[in-house]
Amino acid sequence: MKKALLLCLLGAGLCLICTLLAVGAANAFLFTRQPIYRANLKLLVQSSGNGFPRDGTEETAASFIATQCDIMMGQPLLQRVQQRLKKTPEEVRENLVNLQIRQLHEATIILISVDSPSKNFARDFANTLADEYLKWRDEQRASIAENALLPLTCEISRLSTELKAANNRVLQYAKEHNITDISHPPTAPGAELTEFNTLKEDATRIRKIYNTLLDQLMLKDGCPFPSRMISVLEPAILEPDPVYPKKVKSLIAAAFLGLSLGLVLTAIIAAIFFSRTSNKPPPLPT
Repeated sequence: MKKALLLCLLGAGLCLICTLLAVGAANAFLFTRQPIYRANLKLLVQSSGNGFPRDGTEETAASFIATQCDIMMGQPLLQRVQQRLKKTPEEVRENLVNLQIRQLHEATIILISVDSPSKNFARDFANTLADEYLKWRDEQRASIAENALLPLTCEISRLSTELKAANNRVLQYAKEHNITDISHPPTAPGAELTEFNTLKEDATRIRKIYNTLLDQLMLKDGCPFPSRMISVLEPAILEPDPVYPKKVKSLIAAAFLGLSLGLVLTAIIAAIFFSRTSNKPPPLPT
């Protein structure tokens, strides 16, 4: 009985010592590790129409968001962020541990996560990336609007010249044939009147086309890019605890490992002890 109690005390002591050693070693290891902090920023994607289509006829929300994530991960936009932060490429590589841009679950939300040993860098990089991305979209919107309006503007300019020439032809014809009232010319039939009416009809036709295109120009100029809108839903927020190393989880894992090692050592010692006790020959009778 005393031997069993002694064995139990020995096992408890081994478990305690192994646990303390494992926790101490883990704590020393964590002390040498540089903490990595994470900043999260959310972008909201909205459609100016009736929402995103669900079939394959147009670009769906998932494919649109995936495309925007690829754009933000591209080198042109990252270089703009680097220049905006006034950092060298080496400084960015040193501070940027990880960059993740993805759709948040199935919502129309883009999540930007920046991991860095510097809290300020993680927050500033996420905010600057979102800001530069929105600026880039504004530039694309302006370029698309300009390209869409340019052909229409050129056609309106051409029709304006034609309309002016057609009006001059009507006025010149009326002057040469003594037609004083252009809006109410003589009604007597004749080749001169037929030619005059033809000139007026041509001018009227050009004026109608000109006014139609002018209305289209005003409409497009008022709404040049009726597409999906993206805005900052939540600016960059730092997570309260470092993402690496996870100190609490690491210490718990180390304690569990130390306890398991202590139990294994106790089981080995107990097995050796009982094997020797069972193999010991009985005392000889006197």
